[in-house]
Amino acid sequence: MSRTASGVTTNYKWEVGSGLPVVLEDGTNRYVYGLDLISATNSGGAQTYFLYDGLGSTTELINGATGATTMAFRYDVIGAICWQNPTGTSPTPWLFTGEQRDSGSNFYYLRARYYDPSIGRFLSKDPLPMGNVYAYAGNNPVNFVDPSGLCPPTLCAPAAAGCTVGPVGCAVGAAVGLGVTGTVVCIGVGCGEAVVDVMSGLGSLFSKGKSGQGDKERLGSIENLGKWYQKETSYPVRGSDVENARKEACRQILEKYGRLGPKAQKDVPAILGRFGLSLEFCRDLISGTLVPGVPWRSEASKE
Repeated sequence: MSRTASGVTTNYKWEVGSGLPVVLEDGTNRYVYGLDLISATNSGGAQTYFLYDGLGSTTELINGATGATTMAFRYDVIGAICWQNPTGTSPTPWLFTGEQRDSGSNFYYLRARYYDPSIGRFLSKDPLPMGNVYAYAGNNPVNFVDPSGLCPPTLCAPAAAGCTVGPVGCAVGAAVGLGVTGTVVCIGVGCGEAVVDVMSGLGSLFSKGKSGQGDKERLGSIENLGKWYQKETSYPVRGSDVENARKEACRQILEKYGRLGPKAQKDVPAILGRFGLSLEFCRDLISGTLVPGVPWRSEASKE
C-alpha cells in the first residue's frame, strides 16, 4: 500500500495477520508492537519510544538513547491536539488513541473509515447502519475507542446506570469483557447478576484488537460464537439484554468473516449451519429485517 501527497510517494508494509492490520514500515521507520505501538526505529538506527494515556493516545515521545522526552501531547475529548511541547510539526503520525493521523488533512485512518477529530465524527457512514451512522465510539470518546471504524453501538455505547467504567474495566461481577476495543463494556440496566449470567462466556470469545489472529483462529472464534448463540437460543427469551448480546455475537461473526481470506470464507457457511445460523441471518438480525417466526429468512426472500 502506498500514499502520494505533493508528488511524494510513501510505501507502507503492513502486518495483516493480526486482529487489526498495523503498519510495520513506512519508508522512514520500522515499528515494534506489543499490545500497542512500542517504538519506532529510523534508517539511522535511532529509536523513539511511545508513552500513552488510558485511551492509548500518545502523550510523550522518548529518545531511546538518552531517555529524554522529545515531544509531549495533550488532547481534547474528541482527539484534537490542544497542547504540544515543543510546538511545530509532529515527528510521528501515531497520536490520538495511538492511531495514524494523515499529516495533510489531520484525519485519522481507522481502517474502515476516516475520523475527523475537529468535529468528533467519521467522514463516511457506518457500513452496518445502527443509530447515528457517523458517531465515533458511541459518542463517548472519553471511555471508548474504535480502532477498526466498525465499533458496534452496543460495544461503544456509554455504560448503563450503576456501572463503573475505566481503562481497566467495570465493577467486579457486573461487566462483560469485549476485547475489540481493549476496554470493558457494561451491558444492561445496572449490570446486574442476571445479565452477567446471560452473558457469561461471551466476552472470552472476542479477541483483543491488535493481538495476533490468523484465519484458523478466526474460524475457531466463529465456531465458538455459533456454539454460544445456539446455547442461548435454546432458552426462553430474557429481554433486550439477551437480544443485544445475540446481535453482538452476530456482529463479531460478520467482522471476523470479513477478515478471512477467500479460501477460509468458504468454510464459514458450513460452520454456522451446524448451529442453525447463517451470514444472511446475522445481517438480518442486525438490520432488523427478520421475518417473524422464521429467523433464517429475510423479508426480501419472503416470497
